[in-house]
Amino acid sequence: MNKPQMVLIAALSVFLFSTQVHAAGMFCPNPTENDQENKDVARKYFQMGLGYSEQADHRKCIEAFECVLKLIPYSTSARYQLAKALDDGGQYTRAKKEYQLFLTTADKADPLRQKVQDRLTAIETLADKPLPPEAGEVAVEKMKEDLREELNRKLAELQKANKAAGELEKEKQRLQEEYKKKEAEKLAELNEKIRQLSEKAKPADDDAKKKPGDAPQPKKASDDDFLPLLFAGLGATRHSSVLTFNQNMDLVSEATFPSTE
Repeated sequence: MNKPQMVLIAALSVFLFSTQVHAAGMFCPNPTENDQENKDVARKYFQMGLGYSEQADHRKCIEAFECVLKLIPYSTSARYQLAKALDDGGQYTRAKKEYQLFLTTADKADPLRQKVQDRLTAIETLADKPLPPEAGEVAVEKMKEDLREELNRKLAELQKANKAAGELEKEKQRLQEEYKKKEAEKLAELNEKIRQLSEKAKPADDDAKKKPGDAPQPKKASDDDFLPLLFAGLGATRHSSVLTFNQNMDLVSEATFPSTE
């Protein structure tokens, strides 16, 4: 894995572990002194709230009806819709307060009163539930999950590459050691062959060469044998005595012969 890929992984890691979701709430204008203008704007948000309710987007539905009550706080219809949105979203503590405010402000003949009272009894002991994330939060979480999967995949590839490199280095060392061992064995084998050839090239002992029944070989003449003959020849032609000398020219013997003259 190259350096840019490692930098990318590091950046993804920082993003995943440090990013926080900051979802922007629904924009709601401030009320004006013109009540009719406030009603016109509130009517649009009321319709938005009903649309979010059909989509089961409880967070947006709550924000829409809160905006309606901000513009026209006396609307009992908006109060009931806000309480219902809170109830549907598991926000029972706030829902009970809004239901009670509805009963306080709604006409006694309002057909919704009995339904609200029944609902108050049903949610009296219920614990609040966390609101589901809004669309923006879901998108961010999805993006984070995708990045987390990519990070894990890159890390797995990096670990696999490091493992392969480690195994390659081990195999390289093994081959080098095996080569050195074979080289040493071949060298020892060659030295042994050289030694055997050297042994065969040495002259064998004369006694070892003799075979049973072989005739004795005549003894080779040495310098000590030739000197007496030499001087004997010289003496026989000119003198009546033959002097025999050794290799150091010392007189060894003297023989007298009849003169040839």
